[in-house]
Amino acid sequence: GGSNGGLDVTNHVESDASTWRPPVEHHGGGGHLSYSGAFALMTSFQTSGSIILIPWSYGQLGYVVGPLVHAVVVAIVLCFNCFMVDVAQASNEEIKTLGGLGYEIGGAFGRRLFLFLQMLNMTLYIPVALETIALSLQYLSGNLWDCGGYWKLITFGVLLCLQQVVTEWREVAWVAYLTASIAAARGFALLPYAFATYRGEVTSSEAYLGPALAAGNPENSWHDLALAVSAFSYTFAPSFILVEIMSDMRHKKLY
Repeated sequence: GGSNGGLDVTNHVESDASTWRPPVEHHGGGGHLSYSGAFALMTSFQTSGSIILIPWSYGQLGYVVGPLVHAVVVAIVLCFNCFMVDVAQASNEEIKTLGGLGYEIGGAFGRRLFLFLQMLNMTLYIPVALETIALSLQYLSGNLWDCGGYWKLITFGVLLCLQQVVTEWREVAWVAYLTASIAAARGFALLPYAFATYRGEVTSSEAYLGPALAAGNPENSWHDLALAVSAFSYTFAPSFILVEIMSDMRHKKLY
């Protein structure tokens, strides 16, 4: 028996798993994102892709029930996000990721659960994003290639390259300013202009949105209703990056 360089290897003390905490995470310099940049990022995540689906959802649920359901979903998301921010700010240790927030709430299980939901959301959304971008590029190019798969590969390659050099949220804030501005221009300028200019060519929306009723649509089915409500679920999209954005802000208390 004996020692190994003075170190007693027979008395290995295992740390208590209940006291383990995830290591402090570092993502770039931190503290560089402005309030307006954070606002643009959150707005872009929430509205850029889903704003075009809202009229159809209102048409399926009714022009009274639709906005009410939408308002309820927004209120739930607001309360949930405020709870996440309060937990992150009340913690004795700086929380930089959604997984760290999950650990603060539910320990190791909460950390795994929050990370799983974050990765699941990203995995499910990536094909949708690639499809949408590919269709847009194909249209803007004048159908240069009949196969949209080429545009998906190009989009994936560009995003992969950007991911290698972008390490902080402030470095992509300018993209959020651009996309949020485009969403605002589309909703408040381009669509009204198109309807006013091409009024004679615009067909009745009843075939697409359904008859104008206060509640429901007699021609839809259960999956139409489910799809209409699911469009409102995009409101939850910023929740998956809420903590990460807050951790990179200059003044976190403003969040």
